[in-house]
Amino acid sequence: MARRRSQQPAAAQPPVVDANAANASSGYFFAGAMVLIAILIPWYFELPLNFDVTDREFNPLVFVPVVFAVIGLYALPKAIRDTLRVRKFGATTLQAGPARPGGHFEGLVRSSRDLSPSGDYTVLLRCIRTYRVGGPIVNTIAEDKSTYKEELKYQEKLVVPRGSVQSSAGIPLRSQSRRTRCHPTDRRSTSASTVMSAGS
Repeated sequence: MARRRSQQPAAAQPPVVDANAANASSGYFFAGAMVLIAILIPWYFELPLNFDVTDREFNPLVFVPVVFAVIGLYALPKAIRDTLRVRKFGATTLQAGPARPGGHFEGLVRSSRDLSPSGDYTVLLRCIRTYRVGGPIVNTIAEDKSTYKEELKYQEKLVVPRGSVQSSAGIPLRSQSRRTRCHPTDRRSTSASTVMSAGS
């Protein structure tokens, strides 16, 4: 009975959409929250905006809202960059087939808009094993708690000619080697990159 169950085909993985749009939204929220905190702190605590350290009425806490404002302004450019990337290239979806130990790994990287690359597509397939070291132990200090480590078990670089595919229809990826030694519980990472005519 156990042998029959092990021979059943693995279920296909659900499509995975890139996180550029979600990162942009969370980036705007984080930047806005930091700037809002920077504005509310002087108002709530009635801090005078006096940055003259030689003044007897100088309060060092006046630099606290400055720190929050700097953090917010630092996060804002990344959110803008993610927004521009989504508007220019659209969303990217990875649709992968079932993963079987010792077998081929197949899938498609599909963009919501047709891309115009100046070079071939490069797809990097990785099989990463994530495992826990130590713990969990009850009533332990932070240094004794368990940690997670990653081990790269397999990596393969695929080159797909730009003229042979249409990105909106899907860029195919298929592992060429059967000796992947990748277990279904291991994490697989797929990244597709190319040199765009207008930059990425």
